[in-house]
Amino acid sequence: MTNKPKHRNKVHLGHFFWPTSWVLIANVLAVILNIALMKTTPLRGATEVVTNAIASHHDLLNTLSGIYSISAFPLVIGLMLWYQWPVIRAIGRLRRGEGSPDSKARQRLLHFPTTAAILSAIEWLFPLLLFTLVIPSFSEGHLVFFFQRAMMLVFVGLLASSVAYYGSSWALRRLIECFFPEGQLAEKSGLKPVSTRFRLYFFYIVAGVLPLITMWLFFYSYEPGNELLLPMGIIAGMALLLGCWAANSLFIRLTRQLKQASEVATAVRNGNLEGWITVTSRDETGRLGDGINKMIAGLLEREQMREVFGHYVSPEVRDHLLAEPPQLGGELREVTVLFADIRDFTVLSGKLTPQRLVGLLNRYFTTAVAVIDNHRGYVNKFIGDAVMAVFGAPLDDPRHTVHALDCAQEMVARIETLNNTGEMEVKFRVGIGLHTGEVIAGNIGAPNRFEYTVIGEPVNVASRIQSLSAILNRTVLISKAVNDVCGKKLEYVGEHELKGLEKLQRLYAI
Repeated sequence: MTNKPKHRNKVHLGHFFWPTSWVLIANVLAVILNIALMKTTPLRGATEVVTNAIASHHDLLNTLSGIYSISAFPLVIGLMLWYQWPVIRAIGRLRRGEGSPDSKARQRLLHFPTTAAILSAIEWLFPLLLFTLVIPSFSEGHLVFFFQRAMMLVFVGLLASSVAYYGSSWALRRLIECFFPEGQLAEKSGLKPVSTRFRLYFFYIVAGVLPLITMWLFFYSYEPGNELLLPMGIIAGMALLLGCWAANSLFIRLTRQLKQASEVATAVRNGNLEGWITVTSRDETGRLGDGINKMIAGLLEREQMREVFGHYVSPEVRDHLLAEPPQLGGELREVTVLFADIRDFTVLSGKLTPQRLVGLLNRYFTTAVAVIDNHRGYVNKFIGDAVMAVFGAPLDDPRHTVHALDCAQEMVARIETLNNTGEMEVKFRVGIGLHTGEVIAGNIGAPNRFEYTVIGEPVNVASRIQSLSAILNRTVLISKAVNDVCGKKLEYVGEHELKGLEKLQRLYAI
């Protein structure tokens, strides 16, 4: 049994504002980088033209810059808070103990990193449009300079988007634990998950591809005739190709093994233990595959033991006994006990070889056990050619007496059908005894070896009634306790003495 996280009572708004702060952190870093690049990048003769162009539209640019500077960051944070408002309300409900977050709040929470990345990218879209669409019209002939500035804005915008996405994803872990204490994020949210391969490729493009391309364009924009541009382009191109090949190989292998592990784990959860992971590495994914394979092997072994156990008890009883750790002890239960025995078995056994006798007994017991299982009975034990069944334990059954009586009637009919098939060398006649009463039901034995059984006078009475059925020449003999509660009209056969009991017993027959 796994321990479930208990964070719900400790959740507070600080857990929400911590990932939100990463949106601000990402954009502040982007602003710092943008200023640093603008201050350190030489203009190469374009200073006068650019200065004149900017000066001639000073009022317009100042107005746009002021409006943007004042409204951009607060607008982004405001949009984040508006979109994530269901999450904030869900945090309040968790704090007050008013129930679990609804599906809308869970979806919005999982959308948080994507929303942060999109809003951060949009935040830098306005300056990009300003440089690429508006300012070039101020100074025709210097488009290379403005193209370089646009590339710089693309780079810092992607940087802001990436930091906002990965930073908020990392900071959301505590909230995700509170909103999804049992995991199953994809199933409970109803959202299609973002693949690991996509996130790895996005990170590689931002951290590897764009910086190389941007640096080469910087050099080209200032000195298009420089002889170093060709070898630098070759080196950058080879680095990109080699990096793409290495990253692609790594990402494909990693995501392939993760996908296979996910598919096998899903199959195991659905009860399919035939899956297996092909392990081709010694790293973390390889150890993960080995761990899942060992888990499957252990589950297969447990399932085999469970199936073997199911041959000794019915599947329902097996699942009931396996639901809790077994321990010695019992409880008082009212049950109906059924004993069924083959008449004249000693005489029959002398006419058959041991192998043939065992084969016929197995046919008989197969029929008897099937009938008992169909009527919610529990085969407690086989005693030679006799079978003892209990109705009402270990599974609760308010109508255990009726089910036991119906089982006895069907058992007689099924055995008669078996005798008439012509497959039996001898015909079996059975005697059945039924009694209802309170018994001690539980695990009896030693700490290292015990069995589930019932103990008490009703067991002995049922056994004595079955023995008397042969003397009275009755197939099914029933106690007064069964007759009083079964609601069926049974034939009264008088009062009879049972061995070991002082009082006479009123008996009935079918």
